[in-house]
Amino acid sequence: MTEFRPYETRDLPWVAVGIAFGLLYGFLGILCLAFVVFEGGWILLLIGAPLLLVQLAAIFGFDRFLKWRRRDAPPPPPISWVRHHSVSLGAIVGATIGLAMRIASGPILGGTA
Repeated sequence: MTEFRPYETRDLPWVAVGIAFGLLYGFLGILCLAFVVFEGGWILLLIGAPLLLVQLAAIFGFDRFLKWRRRDAPPPPPISWVRHHSVSLGAIVGATIGLAMRIASGPILGGTA
């Protein structure tokens, strides 16, 4: 289990950047998902599926290599819980805002049913 230290004021810039990135990430992620589900964007996923598989293979390969290289390195120092989870919390809020805006806008952005 991850060990966390108490929150300190020096964590504030990192938390703010993490939440801002998470808001953008969650907002754009839910709008992209709405595009795929409701407006025929699935064809782009079909075209890009081979590229996604290559990217996943590269990510897993590099991750395995870097874990092998770091196996004797000391563990990183503990960080605060809020700093650790700031991007996830921001993404949840951003996705909620994006979903609310998508529902409020109708079937097509700005359109009427």
